[in-house]
Amino acid sequence: MAVGKKLLSVFFSFTLVMGLLPYSAFADPSDSSSNSTESSSDASTSNESEFADGGVASKPDPTDSEGGMDSNGSVSGGEDAEFGVDDEFANEQELSVPDYSDGKLAIWADGLDDPSDVTDVYPPDTNEIEAYANGSNLQPMTFSSEMLYFCKYESSCNYDQGLSSGDGYHAMGYFQFDNRYGLGSFLKAAYNYNPSTYSALKVIGDRYGWDVTGATRSNGAFTRLGNDLNTAWHAAYKANPTEFSNLQNGWAYIDSYNGSLGARGCLKAFGINLDNRPDCIKGLCWGMVNLFGAGGGASYINNGNYYGANWFFKNSGINDSMSDEAFVTTLCDYVVNNVAKRYPKQSVYWTGWQNRYKSEKADCLKYLQTSNYIAPSPKNVKADATGSGEVTLSWDAVDGADAYAVAEYVGGSYRTYTTSCAATSYTVGDLSNGKEHGFLVQARVGGRWSAASADLLAYATPQGATKPEPRAEPGNGSVKLSWDKVPGATKYAVTRDDITTAVYADGNSYEAKGLKNGETYAFHVRALIDGAWTSLMDDAVYATPSDPSSPKVSASLDGGTVILEWDKISSADKYAIALKTNSGYRTYTYNCNQTQFEVKNLNPGVYTFLVQSHSNNGWSSFGDSDLVSVTVPDASSPKATVDYRDGDSVVLSWNPVSGATKYAVAECKNGSFSNFTTEYTGTEFEIKNLGFGVKHRYLVQAYVNGSWSRFTENDYVEAFVADKNSPNVKADASGDGQVTLSWEKVSGASKYAIAEYAGGGYRTFTTSCIDSSYVVNDLGNGHEHRFLVQAFVNGGWSAASTDLLVSATPHGVMAPVATAKAGDLSATVQWGKVPGATRYAVAAQNGDGSFTTYTYSCTGLSYTVKGLVGGRTYKMLVQAYVDGKWSSFSSVDLVSVKPYGTNIPTGQQMMVNIANNSGFTSNTSYLILVNRSRHEVGVFRGGYKNWSCIKFWSCVTGAPSTPTITGEYKTTGFKRTNLTTDARARWCTQINGGYFFHSILASNSELGGSWSHGCIRLAVENAKWIYDNIMQGTKVYIY
Repeated sequence: MAVGKKLLSVFFSFTLVMGLLPYSAFADPSDSSSNSTESSSDASTSNESEFADGGVASKPDPTDSEGGMDSNGSVSGGEDAEFGVDDEFANEQELSVPDYSDGKLAIWADGLDDPSDVTDVYPPDTNEIEAYANGSNLQPMTFSSEMLYFCKYESSCNYDQGLSSGDGYHAMGYFQFDNRYGLGSFLKAAYNYNPSTYSALKVIGDRYGWDVTGATRSNGAFTRLGNDLNTAWHAAYKANPTEFSNLQNGWAYIDSYNGSLGARGCLKAFGINLDNRPDCIKGLCWGMVNLFGAGGGASYINNGNYYGANWFFKNSGINDSMSDEAFVTTLCDYVVNNVAKRYPKQSVYWTGWQNRYKSEKADCLKYLQTSNYIAPSPKNVKADATGSGEVTLSWDAVDGADAYAVAEYVGGSYRTYTTSCAATSYTVGDLSNGKEHGFLVQARVGGRWSAASADLLAYATPQGATKPEPRAEPGNGSVKLSWDKVPGATKYAVTRDDITTAVYADGNSYEAKGLKNGETYAFHVRALIDGAWTSLMDDAVYATPSDPSSPKVSASLDGGTVILEWDKISSADKYAIALKTNSGYRTYTYNCNQTQFEVKNLNPGVYTFLVQSHSNNGWSSFGDSDLVSVTVPDASSPKATVDYRDGDSVVLSWNPVSGATKYAVAECKNGSFSNFTTEYTGTEFEIKNLGFGVKHRYLVQAYVNGSWSRFTENDYVEAFVADKNSPNVKADASGDGQVTLSWEKVSGASKYAIAEYAGGGYRTFTTSCIDSSYVVNDLGNGHEHRFLVQAFVNGGWSAASTDLLVSATPHGVMAPVATAKAGDLSATVQWGKVPGATRYAVAAQNGDGSFTTYTYSCTGLSYTVKGLVGGRTYKMLVQAYVDGKWSSFSSVDLVSVKPYGTNIPTGQQMMVNIANNSGFTSNTSYLILVNRSRHEVGVFRGGYKNWSCIKFWSCVTGAPSTPTITGEYKTTGFKRTNLTTDARARWCTQINGGYFFHSILASNSELGGSWSHGCIRLAVENAKWIYDNIMQGTKVYIY
C-alpha cells in the first residue's frame, strides 16, 4: 500500500520530530534543494547519521569497495549470491514517474504538520495485524471492482506488480505493500496460510526473518533483498494467481478497511456507517487510509487526535445522513481544497493529490450514476422442507423481474444453484438432512440484481437419511454391499471391523472380495457430507460368504440316532461326514454317495457335525456357519417341574424313572453344584428360604443300573420367587448413548433407585427418583447395558439381584470424528463427544503404519500436539475409551494436518532456556546472549523471564590466545561504522572496552570458528542490524 502503514509506523518512531519524507524516487538525493531530508531540532539524534529514504542510515564509507550504504541509505554490496542474486528484475515493468496532471499515482503524505503533537498520541494495538502475520486470521477475499477502483492509482490494478520506480522500489502488489512497513508481515502471513503453495516466500523468512525494511536498490541495481523480494513475489503469484491475489485483498482489507485502524472503524468513531454505502464509497475511504494512513485509528479519534485520513474525515463535514453523491462530493472537494493546508511542507505533491481526488470524485459519481438502482428484493420468501434432502423455495413475483437467482449461504459465501429461474419457486435437491440450510433469492430487474444480505435468508431443515443404510449379499468368498444415495454425500467409505484400511466408492455399491467362506464379516459404510465423514456407528451389516458347493445340512433325532440330511450338490461326486471334537474333527466317511447319513448309538450329549462335498475343485470350504448341532437326551433323566408354595418355598416334582433306585437333587451356582440330597427316593422335594428376587437353577438326576443319569442344559429347571415390591421394568434404547427405563408404580413406594450393573458391581445414577421412568445418558453404544430399579417401601428397598436386571443396547456414535488445525510447529485436534467415553487418546500414524501416541488421558474435546516438524504432513487419530475398550478405527478416521513454522535449532532452544530461567533484565527491550563454545548469538526481545528470541546467528568468537570476555555487560552506546584498527570490520557496536560486535572481515566462511581478537564477528547484515537497533544499556551475556 502506498502509505497506510508508512505514515503510521514512522509516526510512532522517535525520529518523527524530523518529519516524514516523500518517496526518494521522486526527489534527487544529490539535490540539496530537495525536500527529501530535513534537519532535526534535536542534534543528539543525528550523530554522524543522515536521514534518507524514510529511515536512519549511516553515512557511506568512501573507502569501502565491497558494499555499503549508497547515498539513498540503500545497502549495496558484496554478499555471496544464493537466491535471486541476478538482477533479472532490473527491467521489471515499472510504474511511471508521477504524472501530476491526471492524479493516477498515489503519493504518500507526511502525517503530521506539528511535531509537538507526538506526545499526545498512543501506540496502536497491533495484535490484530500480528495475528494475520502468523497466519491465524488471514483469509483470501474477493471484492467488487467498484470497491477496489482506487487501486488503479496504486498499482494500475496489478496483483503481480514487483518493485518499481513508481514507488521508489519499496512497494509491491495490487495495494503497494511497502517493504519498510507492512510488506514483510504480509509475506509471512501468506506463507503461513499455505506453506506448501507459497514455499517460495520461505526464503524471506529464513534469510531476513521477515524483516524486509532494508534497501532494495543500490547503484542503479536491485540489492539481494530487492532480487529476493521480486523472485519470491512473482513465484508466489505464479503458484496460485487467484488465491495469492485474494490474499492480498484479505490483508489490505483488515489493514486499511476493516481492521482496528481501518476506514470502517475510523468512520464509525465519527458516527458514520459505511456498511450501507455503495462499494465505490467504501473504496474511496479505503483508498484514503491506504494513501494518508489511519492516523492511529479509532483510539486516536476517541482521544481527540486526528491524523492521516481521519483529519479529512473529521474536517470535511461528511456525516451519516448525507446522500451518496453529497458524501463523495464533499469529501473529495475537501481533500482537493485543503491537502496543501494539511501538508504545507509537501508542496511538490499537492498537484498530484489534488488531481487524484478530482479523478476519484468523477469515478465515484459515475459508479453511483449506474448503480443507484437496486432491484427490489422478492417478498414473502419461504423455504419448506419438501422431501429427503430437498427444500422448495417460493416467493412473490417482483415487478419487471426477468430472472431470479437462488443461492445457499455456506461457510461465509454463497453456493449458487441458478441465476436464470423464470418462475417464483425453485426446488433445491441433494442437501444434507438434519441440518439447517439458509437460502437467498434475488430478483434481476433492468440488469441489476436485488440486495444480498444475511437478513434476507430463508431457512429450512430437510429430513431424511443422514447416513448410509447398507445391504449385504454374501457370495463365494465375497460380499456385495449396496446402499441408497444419501442426500448431500459426495463419497462413501467402506470399512470392516477386522481391518483398519477403508476403501472408497463414488457410487452406491462395493464388492468385498478375497473373503473366507463360512466366516462372518461386519461392514460399515460412511458418507462424506458437507466436507466431513459421518460418524462410526454401531450399525454394522453382517454377512457370511459361502461356497455354493457347501451342503446346507439339517439334523433330526430318532432315539439315540442322529439323521443328517442335505440337498444334492450338482457338481458333487461324493460327500464327507465328520464330528467336531475338542481337538478337531473325527470323520465317519469320505465316500457318502447319498444326501442322508445316520449316526447311531450316540450317548446323551450335544454333538456337532460337518458335511462337505467333493467335486473337481476338491472338497468344499466351510466355516462355523456350515456346522449343525443336535442334543441327544438321556431317557433316564427325570423331567422336573416347579410348584410354588407360601412365602419363598418351592417343591420340585418329577416323573418316576423306570429302574431308578434313588434320586439326587442339587442347585447349580456359577457352574458348580450344591447337593441337597443324593439318597432321595421320592418324586417331590421341597426347598425353603429361597429369598426374594433371586433366580435358582436346580437339577434332578436318577440312579439307574449303578450310574447317575446324564444331563444336558435342557434338564435344568429354574425357580424365582418375586419380590412384590420390585418394579416390573422395561428398558428401551431411546437415543444416541441413551436408554429409557420405565415401570409401573409400586404401591407404597416413595422413591426409586436406578443403577447399572457392570464389572461385577453397581453404578448408581439416582436414589431419589419419584417418577415411573428414568433416562440414562452417556452410555457406550453398540453393546448391552443392564440396569436395576428398586422401590423404597416402608423404610426399605426392594430386592437387589442380577436376576432382576433389564437390558438394552443403545445405538449411535462409536468413535470420534476429528478435525485438525495447523499451528506453529503444532497441531490442534478437535472432535465431538462420544457417548460413554471417559478419556481420549491422540496419536499420529508413522510412515510404516505404526502410531506415535501423544496422550492416552485427554478428558476434553481438543488437544494440541506441540514440537512437531514444520512442513511435514501428520495423519492424526483420536480414539475414545468407552466401557473399558478403545474405539475401533479405520483409515477414514485419520485427519491430515501440516504444521507451519521453522523448528528451533538446538542452540537457540538452549539460549531460550537460559534467557528465561536466569532472571535477566535489560535497560532496553532487547537482550543479547553469546555462546562462545557454539559460536552463536541470540537476540531477544521482551522482559524479565519473558524473552522471545527474534534473531539467532552464527558468529566468530575469540581465538584461544585472544579469547572473548565472559560475563554480563551493558552496551555503552558507542558505535562506529568501521574499526580504526581494521577498516574491514564494519558496523561496530561496543560491548565493553575494546570488545565489539562487528562484521566479518572477509567472507561468511569465517562464521562458526574462534578466530577473532576477542570481538564478536557477525555476517555483515547481522552486524548492521545490531548497529541500527541495539541502543545503550542493552544487557549482553557472554558465556
